[in-house]
Amino acid sequence: MDSDGSFPSLDMALDECRRWIEAVTGRQFAHRDLRQSLEDGVLLCELISRIKPGAIRRINGLSTTYAYLDNLKSFLQACEEVGLKGSQLFSITDLQKMSPSSYPKRARGGQGDRRMRSVILSFKLEV
Repeated sequence: MDSDGSFPSLDMALDECRRWIEAVTGRQFAHRDLRQSLEDGVLLCELISRIKPGAIRRINGLSTTYAYLDNLKSFLQACEEVGLKGSQLFSITDLQKMSPSSYPKRARGGQGDRRMRSVILSFKLEV
């Protein structure tokens, strides 16, 4: 939320989210698409590990759905351990169901828009 109480455009929020994650982790997103870059949970685990070293015991590097879910659950649990509430975090479903067709400059106001806001707001709370 901006200082005037309004929500920034999704374009700006996506760019800010991407820049912040890249600055903290020192890694570039592998894809232009936010979901694709975060869906395996590896970059998210690296992010929370930079914020609180030791928060993630291990990152599952396998390319399986189970490994992705394991990493995402570890990230969300670590976020709660550093003080964020579950209600402040995105759900795994929000991240999984985000699609490029729900991104800014396309269909707005639907489930994809809500899911994207949920993911972005989770990162804005951590800053």
